[in-house]
Amino acid sequence: MIVGGAVGGASTAHAHVTLGVWSVLLERTADFPELNRGDVLQPLSLSLFENWGVLPLDRGDGRL
Repeated sequence: MIVGGAVGGASTAHAHVTLGVWSVLLERTADFPELNRGDVLQPLSLSLFENWGVLPLDRGDGRL
């Protein structure tokens, strides 16, 4: 069980899927209206997202 669907939780869930590990990701918020949770994508993280194929999901407003 992964609690929290922000950058850390989503990355962990993706790693589990890649390794074939079954998990459940729980997030209590249906939408993130503001980036106010302290989640920041560092430049090196962008290469991970590019490799995972999720960069096209970028909304253009700083949120994925």
